[in-house]
Amino acid sequence: MAKISVIIPVIRPELARRCIAAVNKNMNGNQYEIVTEEDTGRIGCPQMVKRLVSKAKYDLILFLGDDTIPCPNFADNALKAMNKLPDGWGLVGLNDGVTNGSIAATHWLADKRLLPLLDGEFFYTGYKHTYCDVELLSRCRRMGRYIWEKDARLTHDHPIFKGEELKGDYAKIYSKECVEHDRTLYWKRTNIRNNMAKILVATPLGKDVKIDTRTLMFLQEEMSHYAGLGWKWTTRVAYPVADARNEMIDEFLKGDYTHLFFLDADTIPPDNTISRLLEHDKDVVAGVTPVWLKEACWNYQIERDVKVHADLPRTELFRAARTGGTTILIKRHVLEKTKYPYYDCEKCKSEITGNVEYKTDDYYFCDKLHEAGFELWIDPTIVCGHMQYVNLMDMFFKEKNNGGNSR
Repeated sequence: MAKISVIIPVIRPELARRCIAAVNKNMNGNQYEIVTEEDTGRIGCPQMVKRLVSKAKYDLILFLGDDTIPCPNFADNALKAMNKLPDGWGLVGLNDGVTNGSIAATHWLADKRLLPLLDGEFFYTGYKHTYCDVELLSRCRRMGRYIWEKDARLTHDHPIFKGEELKGDYAKIYSKECVEHDRTLYWKRTNIRNNMAKILVATPLGKDVKIDTRTLMFLQEEMSHYAGLGWKWTTRVAYPVADARNEMIDEFLKGDYTHLFFLDADTIPPDNTISRLLEHDKDVVAGVTPVWLKEACWNYQIERDVKVHADLPRTELFRAARTGGTTILIKRHVLEKTKYPYYDCEKCKSEITGNVEYKTDDYYFCDKLHEAGFELWIDPTIVCGHMQYVNLMDMFFKEKNNGGNSR
């Protein structure tokens, strides 16, 4: 059986006793120790984690907050997930029932072999409380040593998730001042890792020339963290939209940018999308967006002309045949080796139905990409909103022209 050091920094002793009881009940014969200490000096979770890790005698570290309640088989399922990682070691995110482990590894099972690769600490001790778990996940995922296990379940008995008012220590660590400190530090540290990237963010606009306000808010927030690095946002209005994409690629190649990031005007990515895509260090990598193709689907294809139904996406990076251009990051040398036109709409015979139909400009680009010897990667944890609009005035006139029988 595995040997595990369970570390629990304590702020709320009464909750910690409940957590420890659940650990003792659900370790299923695995050899373990519980390393716990009350944070009487309120030095914060990251420093407490480092202190407890230094006291742990086993190589596997299981971190739990004192306000968690582990569920049956949680440790066994986390260990099974660990064995799926390269050489059987890395970081396993536990399922707290709130997130899918795509942004932060709040509670986790980790191997100490990660520590030399993480500057000696799982949670960077410059953080007060937040964002340390975001950085940990991001760095381990970039190394290919992160997996989230949905069956490694626990309950996170946190007032935020219950809609309750934050009081006491909760109110302090989630204060505007503390969160802003940690957010600023996270972006500073992310910039250090990504400071060689100079990105042109490109948004093609069709004949209706509209862009979602939330897309603009994402751009403002995302690009503000990279001020001074020469990043730029550009747009083009053209119809078909493929012409706008080609014009912006020409602008990209005339500059000294390292990456081109296409962001569609009706797409709302999650926070940190560009930095998360950068950290994969792939030639071409994209997030996922829902689309309606007579049924709910994702905008990528693992096999050409085969729709991917919109059930829950995967959690690990994977190769794909095609994707839409809603959020796609492309390295410079890819475009330098791809011939004009980069994007186009063309008639082609479907490999599935045999019918002659139009290939979208996005799929045209992906096919050229593969022909040039490059791979397309998908990060399914970057799930974007996709907004579609209806002009009610158009519907009004359509109904009048149809004699009121358009419904």
